[in-house]
Amino acid sequence: MSVYIKSSAVISSFNSFGSDVELNESADTSFIQANEPPYSDYIPRNLIRRMSRVVKMSIACSSKIKNDSGISDYGAILVGTGLGCVVDSEKFLIQVSEDETSVLSPTPFIQSTHNTMAGQIALLETQHCENMTYSNRGHSFENALMDGMMYIKEGRDNVLVGGSDELSPIVKELHQKLCLSKPSAFLKKVGEGAGFFLLSGVAEKGKTRIEDLLTFEVNGKDDFKNKLEKFILKHDLHSGLDLVLLGAVKGKIDPFSQILLSLLSDSIGVGTFKEVSGEFHTASAVGLALADKLLQGEGFDHDIWVNRPEKTRPKKVLIYNNYLGHNHSLYLLSV
Repeated sequence: MSVYIKSSAVISSFNSFGSDVELNESADTSFIQANEPPYSDYIPRNLIRRMSRVVKMSIACSSKIKNDSGISDYGAILVGTGLGCVVDSEKFLIQVSEDETSVLSPTPFIQSTHNTMAGQIALLETQHCENMTYSNRGHSFENALMDGMMYIKEGRDNVLVGGSDELSPIVKELHQKLCLSKPSAFLKKVGEGAGFFLLSGVAEKGKTRIEDLLTFEVNGKDDFKNKLEKFILKHDLHSGLDLVLLGAVKGKIDPFSQILLSLLSDSIGVGTFKEVSGEFHTASAVGLALADKLLQGEGFDHDIWVNRPEKTRPKKVLIYNNYLGHNHSLYLLSV
């Protein structure tokens, strides 16, 4: 059974909630900051000030999807996040350390758990369906998406799936230290953002179809190449593929992405979505949202192209992502 993206919403460095697409340039060139929408358009004003940024991003995406799709109830709510509400977790732990557990504010503790995003969406929109959170490093979003696809194949419809992570000063510092041990090709700008999708098993003309999703880890480049060759052969990607969207940045294509490109035709278009998302655990959610926009024929002015595709509106797209050289994933999409 096929799974379709009925609607999508994304918050990243480009202004995806508005009609104009523009990059949010940060003064700190090591990081890419999300271009956040006016939250008061999507969240009651009296609740906004108590919410962390990652929760606001998630709820805004969900609200936009409900408005755009016109649905009233979700079949399930599934969210992937690498670090969850890390800013509130930091606030709570700092309070514990400084105040020695006396007279602590309950708000950072209540909102510090990873499942806050999924729970808040369900509470604010009065949804009584299952809601689950997945946190598995660079496969957090993929795990949520796989669960959503299984729900669809079991007969559920209108399943909300999302991935969301936020930056904080401590995350920036830790990410920089982590990257020091990685090859230079994996040193990407650290980013943040959210990508949410409404999945359906009902085919609609022109809607993006998720043909396959594969996640894996590898023991060296030979193992990686063997897995790629099997995937390419399974879907006959030597012909009919219009675009490859890489979780990389131009000028710093990592070794794994280079292996993938070497197995495909030189005429295929190549783009790099971490030009606009930066690197974070659920960056692939932004990549999937960008691919959905391209398949729907929506314009995108930022230059992500290593090799611009011949078709202005591609029909078949392959997304490849890895998180710092680990947690590999392949998506095959078509319209």
